Amino acid sequence: VGGIILPEKTANTPQTGTVIDPGKFNEFKKGEKIYFKMWAGEEIETAEGRFLLLHFKDLIAVQGGEDK
Repeated sequence: VGGIILPEKTANTPQTGTVIDPGKFNEFKKGEKIYFKMWAGEEIETAEGRFLLLHFKDLIAVQGGEDK
């Protein structure tokens, strides 16, 4: 029997990020702060830096940003 044991404080802690390009999702704006599941997304690296691509289903909440 095996597994991973996480302390309660960190087990369900959401991660945060900032929308830099909402893509085809009109309900998001550049600069909005988002909260997403801890192990969500796919990390990619480009010449501009490292980014996290998220699935819509992994988002927990959105906190305002700038208008388009």
